[in-house]
Amino acid sequence: MAKKVNATEEVVAKDEKKVSNRQRKEAVKAARIKEKEANKKLRKELEDQIDSKYDELKELKKSKKASKDEVKSIKVEINALKKERSMVGKKKKDTFVGDCIEELKLVRWPSKKEVLKYTISTIVFVVFFALFFTLIDVLFALVKGWLS
Repeated sequence: MAKKVNATEEVVAKDEKKVSNRQRKEAVKAARIKEKEANKKLRKELEDQIDSKYDELKELKKSKKASKDEVKSIKVEINALKKERSMVGKKKKDTFVGDCIEELKLVRWPSKKEVLKYTISTIVFVVFFALFFTLIDVLFALVKGWLS
C-alpha cells in the first residue's frame, strides 16, 4: 500500500513540476511583452526629444542670431539621442547565438522513458509499412505472372 501512495505522490509532484514549468514560460512571455512595451514607450519619448531638438535647431537657424557653437551643441545632443534610441532594448546577448541559447533554455526535453517509447513506436511503424509494401509488391508480381 505504501508503494501506491508513493507512486501517487510522484505523479502529483511531476504534474506540479509541469505546471510550474508552464507557469514559468508564461511568466517569461509576459515579461518579454512588458519589456517590449516599455522599450516602445522609451523609443517614442526619445523620438519626441529628437523632434523637439530639431525644432529648436530650425528656430536657431531662422533667427540667424545663433552662433556656430550653439548649433553644433544641439547637433551633438541630437546625435546622442539617436544613439541612445538605437540602443533601447539591446542587450549584450542580442546576437544569434545568444537568442538560440535563450530559446534552448525554454525547451522541454523528453525523458528517457519518452525517448524509448517514441523510438519503439517509430521502429514498429517502419517495420509495419515495410512489410505492407513488400506484401503489395509480391501480390502485384503474382498478378503480373498470372496475366503473362
